[in-house]
Amino acid sequence: MFLYIHAYCSIQMSNTLAKELSKDLWDTAEDLRGQIESSEYKYIVLGLLFIRDANIQHEKHRSIFMNEKNQYDEEYIAQNKEYINMKFKKYMNSEGLVYVPEDSRWDNIRSSDNLRKKLDDTMKSIEDENPKVKNQLPKRYQQSKINEKSLEKLINRFSNLGDTLDGGDSDYIGRVYEYFIKQFATESDGKGEFYTPEDIVQLLIKSINPSSGNIFDPCAGSGGIFVQSYKYAKNNDEIDHLAFNFKGQELNHSTVKLAKMNMLLHNMSNISIEPGNSLSNDKYPNLKADYVITNPPFNYSWGEERKQVSDNDVRFKYGLPKEGDANYAFIQHMLHHTRKGGTVGTVIANGALANQSEADIRKEITDNDLLDVVISLPGELFHSTPISVSIFIFSKGKGEYNTNNRTRKNETLFIDATNTYKKVSSSEKRLTDEHLNLISSTIRKYRGDWDGDIDKEDYEYIKDFCSVVKSEEIKNKGYNYNPGRYVSYTEETDDTPLEVRLPELKGKLESKFKQSRKTEDKIISKLNNLVEHGDSDE
Repeated sequence: MFLYIHAYCSIQMSNTLAKELSKDLWDTAEDLRGQIESSEYKYIVLGLLFIRDANIQHEKHRSIFMNEKNQYDEEYIAQNKEYINMKFKKYMNSEGLVYVPEDSRWDNIRSSDNLRKKLDDTMKSIEDENPKVKNQLPKRYQQSKINEKSLEKLINRFSNLGDTLDGGDSDYIGRVYEYFIKQFATESDGKGEFYTPEDIVQLLIKSINPSSGNIFDPCAGSGGIFVQSYKYAKNNDEIDHLAFNFKGQELNHSTVKLAKMNMLLHNMSNISIEPGNSLSNDKYPNLKADYVITNPPFNYSWGEERKQVSDNDVRFKYGLPKEGDANYAFIQHMLHHTRKGGTVGTVIANGALANQSEADIRKEITDNDLLDVVISLPGELFHSTPISVSIFIFSKGKGEYNTNNRTRKNETLFIDATNTYKKVSSSEKRLTDEHLNLISSTIRKYRGDWDGDIDKEDYEYIKDFCSVVKSEEIKNKGYNYNPGRYVSYTEETDDTPLEVRLPELKGKLESKFKQSRKTEDKIISKLNNLVEHGDSDE
């Protein structure tokens, strides 16, 4: 118990120090603000952080390597420097780490009289020596308008990172990197689509409880879902964090580079992230993943991409959504890339809960018994958009291919978590650990998934929070996926947010208008018939 408490306190202290250092470094980096475009700013700062970490890890592991090879005396080392470097480079590559050539060492960078050129050359040199990052690092320093003095100040501040890594916390800079990504997303004025808040990612992962195999993210962004999945496994004694293969695709080529650096900073291997649009240019046509975990762009207008998709595309067997909204295009893409028995967890804008235009697709998904869980979340969780969202969990293992959990054939769990949050500011809400545990444990008990920290208890109904619903009831409600319809709904007490109900109300109104037009047409037709054939004495 003492060792557990000591380890826990060490982690908490390390987390606190990482937050303090992150804020300090962020404040220093802010000196660059205004000198360069915000779209370039993040690549300059995060690229520099990557170079610093690569150098720290290089020196740390070179020391380990040389101590293991202590049969090398000083004379042998001096005479066989090239051979030893080759052996060390091979060692670094086998460990999934970055080998840093001598001309790219931190002291050589600091002493350069042309920092912008030196940093671009450093990125190129690291790429040349490490095939796994070839053409994946940002080389944008010379083309930027960054002031050399400001860059020198930032480099000097980052130099202290090596002194801060007391105890060899290999994840330290990774957490600093995550902090920076979050800050860029928070201050991006609605352009932070490459970052999903950590509490939402944690909720997805804790609810799904991935154990091994392929994890696929078709909208990978900066790789946050991969990082959190990896951390979740590392912190769980019952999961082998090395038993995962991470495969992703990301539309923005520059964001792919952020993701690659993010993976390296967390010492992650078995990673493949391809650039390109998942809907129109699927880079993994034959992939059947164990888990698909993702946050696609909300209500994405995919007019141009849709034109490139064949009417016979096997991914969209439940229907090809309209140009203005790709939510169900992404959902079907995820389902297509999930193996039998596999699981999908995704964040989707609330319009997908009940919009009339996709009712037929929801019917097919329900009738094929793929919908496992729907969670409506509180608003104001995302830094870059006020859109309210829900989490959809689909399963291809509720019945026939279920191997680890109880059979849930023709059942769906609905959770209304719209009132489950902590208000941290006038415009931001967050999910605390208590909220995450409540929601995820409810889901895992419903599924009969008792691994890890979930006690072996049966699922229990919680008034105004959750309800298990038969597929027939979903059908009777017009394939409406809004949890509020099933958890505690009455016409008189319905407090479902307007943005959630709006698609449904719009659909009902459109239906009534359509019926009204049919009635008008019938009346006009009969009147015309009377005019043309009626008795003049009538």
